[in-house]
Amino acid sequence: MKCFAKSVLSLTLLCGIALVQSVNGECCAPSTRSKSCKCTPHTIFLPRSVGANVAREMLPYAHQFTDCFNGGFGASVGYQRTYDGSRIARCLFGRETITFKGSLFDDRADDTTSLLADYFGMSTNSVASISFKPHIQNCIVDFNLYLGFDECLNGLYFRVHAPLAWTQWSLKSDCSCRCSDSCVPATTTLDDTVFPAGYMNTITALPTQEAPQTIAPVSTLELALDGQTAFGDKTRPWVFGRFGTCTDRSDWKIADVDLILGWNFWHCDDYHVGVYAQAIVPTGTKIDAEFQHRVFSPVIGNGKHWELGGGVSAHAQLWNCEDRESLTMYFEGNLTHMLKNDQVRSFDFTGKGAMSRYMLLKEFNTNNQYSGHLVNAIDYATRCTRVSIGVKGDAALKLVYSNCNWNLGLGYNFYGSSREQVCIGETASNLTGLYGFKGIAAADTLGYVIPAGDTSIPVDEAPTTSHSMINGYGLSSTQSDATIYGPAEGTLPDRAVPLWKASTALLPGFGYTFPLIPSLEAVQSATGTAVIFQTGLVEGLILAPELINASLLDKHSGAAARQMVSKLFGTLGYSWNECDWKPFLDLGVEWDLAGSKDCCSAKQWGLWLKGGISF
Repeated sequence: MKCFAKSVLSLTLLCGIALVQSVNGECCAPSTRSKSCKCTPHTIFLPRSVGANVAREMLPYAHQFTDCFNGGFGASVGYQRTYDGSRIARCLFGRETITFKGSLFDDRADDTTSLLADYFGMSTNSVASISFKPHIQNCIVDFNLYLGFDECLNGLYFRVHAPLAWTQWSLKSDCSCRCSDSCVPATTTLDDTVFPAGYMNTITALPTQEAPQTIAPVSTLELALDGQTAFGDKTRPWVFGRFGTCTDRSDWKIADVDLILGWNFWHCDDYHVGVYAQAIVPTGTKIDAEFQHRVFSPVIGNGKHWELGGGVSAHAQLWNCEDRESLTMYFEGNLTHMLKNDQVRSFDFTGKGAMSRYMLLKEFNTNNQYSGHLVNAIDYATRCTRVSIGVKGDAALKLVYSNCNWNLGLGYNFYGSSREQVCIGETASNLTGLYGFKGIAAADTLGYVIPAGDTSIPVDEAPTTSHSMINGYGLSSTQSDATIYGPAEGTLPDRAVPLWKASTALLPGFGYTFPLIPSLEAVQSATGTAVIFQTGLVEGLILAPELINASLLDKHSGAAARQMVSKLFGTLGYSWNECDWKPFLDLGVEWDLAGSKDCCSAKQWGLWLKGGISF
């Protein structure tokens, strides 16, 4: 029978690890998977819950087999701390150091690594960079209770775990405000060159040397990343995704409450094999609109999901010497499904690059006219969602050597979860307009009527006072091929065509005057100060911006990645076996070895002191 039990234990271990591994994979696109593949960035970082730790939850008094009521209770005090913060930064931003360059910076052309500084309100000549090494630390008090109901049904038991956790999360940037003494100022060259007239604002009169109507840029990188400073038509502060570059944020909650009902159908003093049903009550952090106000907000628990599933537990004594020394193997593993719940998530745009949620948008009214507002896309791309996880697994194998009352344990723990399934809903902010990508096209300008046969406006000059100026027709152009790095060199705004064609006379039309901006260099003369484009006739004016919709959001960017975490752990314990009520103390250490390809899981170390009593 003992041999049979050992075989069942081995088979259970292999099946548990295989099932957990089957739901995991690299956080790379399938076409780019390789041993050296890079992590696909995500807008949220959700490590394993502090309440999902079979290694810490294994109880020395569990599975004591009597003919009467029995049990035990205890608590553990633990501490966890992440290391290798650069992997968390790569998960969130695609890189450890984020570089920003303005659209007129010298080597800006075709740069697909530096974010466009203009989107954040920095000047068109700016260059800046900031590095992050995010850091998480947890303090945990895990309460547990085990009750054996052998007098009712031999092998029947009930367990409950309820970990109370305090957590602190920090981006650990190299910012220049209050941080540690070793903090290095961010690399910045934020000049104060003003934006050209019409680039970030609505022009209400022709700019002149005396009245240039220029807009001052944001003065510091910290202000740009906080999103609260207005510039031009961008008057609305960011509601979501603000960077607190020097702020540690903390929280404390009960992480998850585990309820377990189990039955050991084969058991004696030397071995047991059993199964259990498990339900996890959501008591942790709610990922809602308030949570998304800031980047890298602290999370406790599993995202407030209900979980349902089950598991297997087993042990077998491998060697015994006169009941003084023994060698025993323990195994416990579970698989659960995380039920759907409502959350708020931010998303990047498909094909626009990591962090494209911070592009600048133009707002239009229902007549496709520019409303006079520029909006950062973070508020458009932050959405109400429904989130679920298909399967989560947690399994541990532990070998324990006992000598009299002392015991020494060494174990391996494997944790894995499948990628989140996300359904995107309505915006979580109060945005009500229609939106299109601004890129580096003008925000707005004046319109004017072109008389029939008028050939007096060269392409490199602005209209004169002899042309009828018309307010109230906002510039409808967008730049739909723009990315977070800016548009490709020489790209024009959507539907923009040169007004002046050879020397032919023109029909009555409607035109716009553009300021000198990078996107129009391909059609400007070397000395030009304005460019004119025709968008339609006076009668039947064509306003045709390229509008965006939720289908352009990349749902995978806002879903937590699949995880695969291996952990080594060890314990040193002492039990007072001579007592009727048997107290015990257990010191444990753990070291996570997250896979190199799986940068969206945390590498961390931890320790715990566990104590309790059995009866």
